[in-house]
Amino acid sequence: MSSREEGQSNLKVRAAWKLHLVGGLGILLCVIALSVETVRAFDGNGLSWVYVIEWPILGGFGAYLWRQLLRDYRGERPARDAIISALEAASRSSEGLASTEESINRD
Repeated sequence: MSSREEGQSNLKVRAAWKLHLVGGLGILLCVIALSVETVRAFDGNGLSWVYVIEWPILGGFGAYLWRQLLRDYRGERPARDAIISALEAASRSSEGLASTEESINRD
């Protein structure tokens, strides 16, 4: 293996570790916030019940994004699939999705 290939490989490993570090810390912060808000909710703070519901949703969304970034980074799914899935998530209306798929298929 040449030194250039070795350097590129080291950069990929560093980038993957950074991705894992940020994703893991994000999930950990959501778990900590959930536990804090749960205690506050049981102590009588009514608004904390909203956060008890919100933090697991945010943590789940963060885990989903983390997984998608890893898949994109590893090249496990083509860019076209990433665009289509993002459009599906952004717009659930069948009319908007149909026109988007038609324009993608035309290109």
